[in-house]
Amino acid sequence: MVLLESWKARYLAQLSCKKRLKELKPRPLHQQLVQSCKNVADHIPQLVQGVRGSQAQAEDLSAQLALINSSQNFLQPGSKMVASAKAAVPTVADQAAAMQLSQCAKNLATSLAELRTASQKAHEACGPMEIDSALNTVQTLKNELQDAKMAAIDGQLKPLPGETLEKCAQDLGITSKAVRPWPSCSPRGPRQRTLHRY
Repeated sequence: MVLLESWKARYLAQLSCKKRLKELKPRPLHQQLVQSCKNVADHIPQLVQGVRGSQAQAEDLSAQLALINSSQNFLQPGSKMVASAKAAVPTVADQAAAMQLSQCAKNLATSLAELRTASQKAHEACGPMEIDSALNTVQTLKNELQDAKMAAIDGQLKPLPGETLEKCAQDLGITSKAVRPWPSCSPRGPRQRTLHRY
């Protein structure tokens, strides 16, 4: 957790580099760097939410897995931003701004490497627990389905606001067709196939 907080602090410092984008000559590299910054900015809320959720619910496996996933999802756009920044450095007219952009790219690359290592270690530690989390989710859904079934038996099942009974029936029919078991999954067992060798 300390590593992620350290990385977060470093990354916030990296954002100051965005101010230096104004120093770039308007070229495709500038546009590429701006787009990379936007992509990274789009992933920040998910990462921050993962950190907060993990801190608030330290014992909750799903919160830990959400943090691991958001960290791993952040790595690719972050790496693209580093590459874009490094490519844009030679196009910066102001030498001080170019040096700062270069240093920011190096710091971000280091932070991403640390984040990659931490998320891999966390994933290895939590990997076997993913099955438990999936089982808990299945059990929760089973309970919700049972509650819905009981509500239907009691005549208490009603459409959500904005839905009609006809629309719900249509959705149920579509879903039923989508989850119909394949022939190989039928209770009779998989179909036998004869393989011919030539």
